[in-house]
Amino acid sequence: MMKSSSPSWALIVLIGVWILLKRTRLGMIIRAGVQDRQMVEALGINVRRVFTLVFALGVSLATLGGALSAPSSGLSNAMGESFLLSALIALAIGGSDQLPGCGAGLAAGGHDPAIHHQIWTNWHCHPLHRHCL
Repeated sequence: MMKSSSPSWALIVLIGVWILLKRTRLGMIIRAGVQDRQMVEALGINVRRVFTLVFALGVSLATLGGALSAPSSGLSNAMGESFLLSALIALAIGGSDQLPGCGAGLAAGGHDPAIHHQIWTNWHCHPLHRHCL
């Protein structure tokens, strides 16, 4: 059995989410609901149900990410911290308005352990945190 790598799955999921949001009717309804909820509701679309579906999609993507990363990183209470830091760095580099920009931000340095260590060390040893005093 071939071992699948997480970056290839991440790329597949990124492209799939991008296609969902940009090329489907559901994606158009989601984007319109974010822009002008009242107008979409006036067109007869249940925006609350659509946003519940978006939340469920987000939960399923988080579950998929955990399931794919568990074999390589192990299971623990804090297993999402390093991935959250990667996501925030990718978001800062790529911007929040474009999904491909976030992917490019992750490729450009959001997944670099040296950057993570520098940010994580500085954040945890900030003078305002009690455990560093």
